[in-house]
Amino acid sequence: SVTSGAAITDSGVITVGGAATFVTDVDDIDITLDQSNAITGALTFTTQTSASNNGADITLNNGSTAISLAAFTTEGNLTLTTTNTAAFDVKAHTVNGDLAISTGRDITQTGNLTVTGASSFTSSGTDNDITLGGTNVLTGAISATTVGTTGNVTIDNGTTATNLGTLTVNGDLTVTAGDSITDSGVITVSGQASFTTDTTDKLITLNGQNAISGQVTFSTIGTGGDVTLDNGTTAISLGTITSGTIGGDLTLLTDAAQTISNAITLGGSGADLSITVDNANSLTVQAALTTNAGDITLSADDDVIFTAAGDISSNNGNISVTADEDATADPGSGGALTMADGTVFSAASGTITGISDEDLTLGQMTTTNATSAAITLNTKNGNILDGGDTNEDLTAVNGTIAVTTGGGTFGTAADAIEKTSAAFSISGLPTELTVAEGILQGTTETVGEASVDQTINIVENLITTVEQGNQILIGSSDSTVSLGVNPIQPGPGPIVVDIYSEKYSLVNVEGTDPQITSVMDQFNNFWVDEE
Repeated sequence: SVTSGAAITDSGVITVGGAATFVTDVDDIDITLDQSNAITGALTFTTQTSASNNGADITLNNGSTAISLAAFTTEGNLTLTTTNTAAFDVKAHTVNGDLAISTGRDITQTGNLTVTGASSFTSSGTDNDITLGGTNVLTGAISATTVGTTGNVTIDNGTTATNLGTLTVNGDLTVTAGDSITDSGVITVSGQASFTTDTTDKLITLNGQNAISGQVTFSTIGTGGDVTLDNGTTAISLGTITSGTIGGDLTLLTDAAQTISNAITLGGSGADLSITVDNANSLTVQAALTTNAGDITLSADDDVIFTAAGDISSNNGNISVTADEDATADPGSGGALTMADGTVFSAASGTITGISDEDLTLGQMTTTNATSAAITLNTKNGNILDGGDTNEDLTAVNGTIAVTTGGGTFGTAADAIEKTSAAFSISGLPTELTVAEGILQGTTETVGEASVDQTINIVENLITTVEQGNQILIGSSDSTVSLGVNPIQPGPGPIVVDIYSEKYSLVNVEGTDPQITSVMDQFNNFWVDEE
């Protein structure tokens, strides 16, 4: 039994076969017993607190001896350390500062913990558990560490908002709270992880570049019960998420290659689903993604790939899929958006947007949306292709299908893209003219950057094939090659070629053989040999 009006410390090992009592009878005086002591019996600590409530800290290192500490209150920090192999039983301690418990065995609980500051729990023995299953009130950041391969951590924080600090769990992690769950440190879990809020409209927000290796599950209640997980450089392993499991939005982020192999269904009204894959990695969807009326947004730095079972369905929410989300043109290294034959994107009355850097390969997209952006497709460097002919590729009976390519094709002659829409617009297709001598390719403004000999041959062939008197004027200045040229009365202005409803200059007259001048005078952008 030790009583002091000043600090109590140790400079040697304290060995006690029975009970031990330490009392400071002056306000805010600490008790620090940090040698590797051996106090076997029941421990009692008593400190005094001033009106300013600075609190007195209590520290005990009990070496390899178990700590037997009855329930009590300390106004400062409480630090308890032992390497003993008996389970450490946590009583109903109230700590108006920080709590740190470290043991060589399991940490169990027979009384509820109330901690104003941070809480730290460490089990240094192999494959031992930390089980805080009471109705706790842990206000500050909660940290925990287990060792081995099956060292599980269970935290029930009652109705208190839960702030997860640094967790290193070499087993499974289970966290339950009646308020929101957040993280202020990195959560590392080698096994499975489960996070549950059991009251309405409470958030789960874990955005600290975490590393959960095993399957992760979530449970929230109400449309405000949103879930966010940033899993750092570790892929996210999801079990099947059924309607009602998550009440609000689900946002998933990872810097690793990601595969969604189990169905995700968000049944909350307006609940959105968002999956983002960064760090030059791809997203593969092998199971159905469904929202009640919320948006579905998928993006990856590299490819986004859908198998036939990877359908996307939203009841009036918008669907957006982006491959190569950095929005830069990276020929040969950007992302492709690939839908297998049989993959269906169905947005009900919502819009559908598909963006890629490389090829965009279609399964089926369908919407009843009536806007000018009912279905929007954009590939910066690739082609838009038909992934198969199981169903019509694009269906927007009430709205517009708007297509943009960066010089790629829209379907092929052998495999055309089937579509139905109230309106259709397309831009950026390759600017080329096929003639008997070959293909003239050019920029988005000019068709005709071909060799001199090839260009002259085209003009000579036009002279021999056009019929006099069948020139068709467009407006007041343009004529179309496809309908012939009248070399005698060609009309004013240049002759243009109409490709995909856009006009491109073909050749420019700069002077040549007088025998063909009458025709060449009607062309612009025509290059001739100096001879």
